[in-house]
Amino acid sequence: MVQILVFDFDSTLIKDESLVSLLTYTLQKTEQISGEEVEKLAQEIQKITLQGISGEISMIESYRKRLSIARPTKDSVNQYLNDANDLPTPGMANVIQTIRNKFPSVHIHVISQGPSAVVTPICQAAFNIPSHHVHAVELTLGEQGEQVDYITDDEPMLKRGKSSTLDGILSSYKDEQSNPDQIVVVGDGVSDMKMKTEGPATVAIGFGVHLQFELTKKLSDYYVTNIEQLTPILCDIFSNRREHLDVHVRENQVFNFFAGPATMPTSLLQQVSDEMLSYQHSLGYSVVEMSHRSKDFEAIMEHSMSTLRELLEIPNTYEILYMQGGATLQFSAVPLNLCRFDKNETCDYFTTGLWSKKAGEEAKRCFSANEDGPQQVKVHHLNQQSLTQNDSATKVHIDPNTQFVYYCDNETVNGIELKQPPIDMIHPSTKRIPFVCDMSSNLLTRRINITDFDLIYACAQKNFGIAGLTVVIVKKTLLGKAPKWIPSLLDYKVIADGHSLQNTPTTFSIYVADLMFDWIKNQGGVDAMDELCKAKSNKLYDFIDNSNYYSNNIPKHIRSRLNVVFRIKQGDEKLETLFVKLAKERGLIGLDGHRSVGGLRASMYNALSMTAS
Repeated sequence: MVQILVFDFDSTLIKDESLVSLLTYTLQKTEQISGEEVEKLAQEIQKITLQGISGEISMIESYRKRLSIARPTKDSVNQYLNDANDLPTPGMANVIQTIRNKFPSVHIHVISQGPSAVVTPICQAAFNIPSHHVHAVELTLGEQGEQVDYITDDEPMLKRGKSSTLDGILSSYKDEQSNPDQIVVVGDGVSDMKMKTEGPATVAIGFGVHLQFELTKKLSDYYVTNIEQLTPILCDIFSNRREHLDVHVRENQVFNFFAGPATMPTSLLQQVSDEMLSYQHSLGYSVVEMSHRSKDFEAIMEHSMSTLRELLEIPNTYEILYMQGGATLQFSAVPLNLCRFDKNETCDYFTTGLWSKKAGEEAKRCFSANEDGPQQVKVHHLNQQSLTQNDSATKVHIDPNTQFVYYCDNETVNGIELKQPPIDMIHPSTKRIPFVCDMSSNLLTRRINITDFDLIYACAQKNFGIAGLTVVIVKKTLLGKAPKWIPSLLDYKVIADGHSLQNTPTTFSIYVADLMFDWIKNQGGVDAMDELCKAKSNKLYDFIDNSNYYSNNIPKHIRSRLNVVFRIKQGDEKLETLFVKLAKERGLIGLDGHRSVGGLRASMYNALSMTAS
């Protein structure tokens, strides 16, 4: 049994429109054209593109007009392809590979009105789709200075359209006496949907990075806004379980930009829903009814910790603890566990924003039993200038009696992310001291070297679960240092010795985190999350930086990948209030800035799709 899966290329397999992207790149590489003129010509190319899509002019005329503005050559196309590593839609390669692994009988084709010189090599390199399965517009490319007629008047793809191309593909299968019984089309445009409504396809899925055509939604059988929704839908189709497909798509789904709790994968929420009445559809009772001492919950705990250890490559010299109280309780737990509160002891806090400031204030409260205790907490404010410079004047001298240095890796309120421990901020004469890091908003969003840290903590509700669970990763040599008088449920050694079951843990949030760890692993792990985070934030930062209306004044190398803060007209509060109101009406929620700083903020954690940005 042969089944066919057809992908559109532009805004589906890749994030952009391929011809527009190629021509814009060609203009940017033309030395005689100024940046301002490039922008003007690129807008004209985009205008002509929309005229072709809408049918105002023919696709052949649209192609010719655009190619007359920027004339690509063999060399410029090769150079474009060499620089096109970030074009593929994040996560799409995993979708395609999953379908290949699960359904060997599915033949994957690409039908595109993009130029074959771009479409074919990217399909081969990024998605391992052979050239004879790639059907695109044939261009004649010349050398630099050579005059060529790029396309003929009867170019098949542009003249006859995608449906005709799909008919031709099916004819080749019939000639081989293998008649496909399932033909699924995935794309963002009306022409893709018409391969079903006016052609031979059996299922049409509206999906795309820029999916915004209302007619696409009306013509499609399934309208998908997140790439993580695509795999389960395709699996159900090719498993002949289409009657269940409606459960994978959330009606009237909005894009959630709140700083937390954050968006969750729809497929994961559906699994939680399916198992709510009977865990794994077999036990006859819900996970929320499960005893934390039972073998079933013990298996969830062990699997979740094992997967987390695998994802972050956590050595066995570190303990993983599951605690409660969020990151805020760790503001107290850290000094209570790492200090004996001797009058000679100190601890050092690097503050880069609101949360590191609050952590330092809480540490002072822990020391306040001693008259001079608060002075034992040394706070070093690292402003944007000191984080940008790297000279001896900005180096911090650490007291030899310090017990640890604390910092927050990603400040959600201020939109600052350090991306590596601030070791270079410490004067080189300082001995090696324990590093404590609050990674509540960016743990599992990129690869980190765990051994650079002695203690990491993070709450789950941003990137790997729901509110209630706090993960602490602590070097085993730090356990057992806490004074005997601290509460036992704050003592890391007590929690470790009790295998995080000293009291009833947040069983449901641990169960959800277990599913999230598997989801991250299946998406390609922390490297895939990093790629997606960068793609989402870079797209938004590029738009802001090229705008005279929006602004972000944070130096680029410390901008957060997760929390993009910005202003309108350098802080016009009336316009910002209106922006939030209009955005909400269009399904974009949570874009208000933090109440302490105002402005606007887009928080884009692991489960938020590329479509949202």
